Amino acid sequence: MLKLRAKGHTIEAIDRSTASLEDTFRTIRAAPLERLKTLTTRAIRSRLRLTRPTAGAQDHTRPARYLGVAVSADLCHMDPDEQEGVLLEQYRRNLKNWHDAISHEYQDALKELGIRLAILIGMLTIVFGGGEIWRRLVIRYTQEPRRRHQQLLVQKLAVWTLAVVIVALTFVTEISTFATFAGLITAGLAVAMQSVLLSIVGYFFLIGKYGLRIGDRVQIGAVSGEVISLGLVRMHLMELNSQGPLGATGRVVAFANSIVFQAANGLFRQVAGVDFVWHEATLALPAGSDYAAIKIRLLAALNDVLSQNHEELARQTQQLEKATASTTVVNPVPQVQLRFTPAGVEALVRYPVHLQHQAEIDERVSEEILKVLSEFKS
Repeated sequence: MLKLRAKGHTIEAIDRSTASLEDTFRTIRAAPLERLKTLTTRAIRSRLRLTRPTAGAQDHTRPARYLGVAVSADLCHMDPDEQEGVLLEQYRRNLKNWHDAISHEYQDALKELGIRLAILIGMLTIVFGGGEIWRRLVIRYTQEPRRRHQQLLVQKLAVWTLAVVIVALTFVTEISTFATFAGLITAGLAVAMQSVLLSIVGYFFLIGKYGLRIGDRVQIGAVSGEVISLGLVRMHLMELNSQGPLGATGRVVAFANSIVFQAANGLFRQVAGVDFVWHEATLALPAGSDYAAIKIRLLAALNDVLSQNHEELARQTQQLEKATASTTVVNPVPQVQLRFTPAGVEALVRYPVHLQHQAEIDERVSEEILKVLSEFKS
């Protein structure tokens, strides 16, 4: 429609120039025409004199011949002007026909545009109306905040993506050109926004069945923290002290969601309802000692320290089995494993600790282990 309008303006400008040129030719033709009228009048008068015989008749023939020559010269001069005038009139008629054709095409394009806009408005109304119904159904029937947030996010992305596609296809007249343009744009965005796209994809991995929730404790690389926000591109953790009593350090750490695709920085998350971890320690046993007796004494000392939390650890173990549907979950009891090394015999000690009391339990376990080793050294 805009192209047709521009063509119409161009034709109108050319027509104005042609009309101006036609006026110029009229001005040029006016002087010879007046001269021709004057000469014609003089020729008629001379002709009348020649018809009356007088004594000086021979003197009137020469001016008559001069008038004839002048009239012939003016007629020869006016003939090309007459031809140019006819050509200009024909050219203006052609311009008028062309302008009328463009006007009809413009009206047709305007009608087509109106129809497309009406269809676009109708389809967008349906899309956004359906999206609003979807949103209300999610708010009404989804009670869990996390699942509600996920479903509302999917609803928003679906509605706006569909709206953009409808708007684009409504005004597309050449599908092949649009496909080429869309391919180039997609390739450029994929290269320029690679990290952002990975973070967006990573977000959907993070909100999956075993994904993160607000309040979960996670470990990313060497950073341990509690999830305080989870966005489409990045998440924020409240850093927790990894040494000593468990507590916030007062710092907030931000990670891109693309962390899920990086093997170097693993993402570790506590299973919901499970609040214990396994700690390990390697002990060098005194040479020549009774290693079996040391193992028994170490197990007894560990069981004594962990006896208060045994029931809670057993309950959380059952919860872990239900959540993961795994049959390889180890019972939450202390373990001592002896092994030979080039330096002698070592004992690998493993024991479960409650996250809230891990510093306290580690300290008590260390004290008991030192007591056992001191007994056998003496």
